[in-house]
Amino acid sequence: MNVAGIDIGKAKLDVGLDKDEERLEASNEPAGFAQIIAFLKRQQVSLVGVEATGSYGFDLIQALQEAGFAIAQHQPAQIKLYRKMQLKRAKTDVIDAVLIARFTALGEQKPAFSDARLARFAEKLLFLEQAREDAIRLQGRLDRYRDTGLIAKIKADITSFKARAKQELAALKKELRAHGDLDKAFKLLLSIPGIGDYSALVLIIRLPELVHLEPTQIASLVGVAPFNNDSATVRGTRSIAGGRKNIRNALYLPTLAAATQWNPDLKVLYDRLKAKGKETKVAVIAAMRKLLIIARAVLIRGSIWTPKTQVD
Repeated sequence: MNVAGIDIGKAKLDVGLDKDEERLEASNEPAGFAQIIAFLKRQQVSLVGVEATGSYGFDLIQALQEAGFAIAQHQPAQIKLYRKMQLKRAKTDVIDAVLIARFTALGEQKPAFSDARLARFAEKLLFLEQAREDAIRLQGRLDRYRDTGLIAKIKADITSFKARAKQELAALKKELRAHGDLDKAFKLLLSIPGIGDYSALVLIIRLPELVHLEPTQIASLVGVAPFNNDSATVRGTRSIAGGRKNIRNALYLPTLAAATQWNPDLKVLYDRLKAKGKETKVAVIAAMRKLLIIARAVLIRGSIWTPKTQVD
């Protein structure tokens, strides 16, 4: 079985194989997708590696999945480090495609549990988040001005961005809940204290692996699994890194509020860790891991959350 890698650009796509010298360049449009699919079938490829490149790859990935290919998505940092490990100084789109193929062939990244619907929802979720961020950014600029006219304009923009974010949230919820399976998942997640409309959307759209992987794998995927920092007799502080930072960012404040007020399961854990002298951030990250485990259990079981019945 051959493994392929595709370097995704805005206008073109470069395809390379892990064990073969054949290459293909195609346009990033339906006609190019057809060329790539035919090429991959001739080469007896079943697994295709790509970098997570945002909206440029949405249509391609959907076309490949519909054609029966498994997709493994990698973070750009992974490919960059792999290039360094291979001592590859040269960088071209073709070279990148081959590197992606060879990295994928190592089997370090499992095929993504992907749903073509979620790519579209992810784009809309990003648009909503950017509106929120724009409002926060402008809010931080207000104290730089004394001119009342300019301040009024900035405040008007802040109000506009907040209204846009609210409208986009409502529209995204409506569109997602038009799908029966996603609507059910949304309702189940909302039954968990600490998960609101936005964080439920984030989990459904950005973490489709939630019901497919084990808790430890989910923690690693999101980047809330602490790793050791030890050497010889030195015992360093355990820390987290990598993973899907956008999910951590979306869950941090809701988890903090739930662990200190609303969710008894999280509060027991949070209070125990704080009593041991753990920093707030450490306790919140631990509570976030537990929240993900609770969310996974609720979705797998198919019934709403009930307190003190979840697995640690």
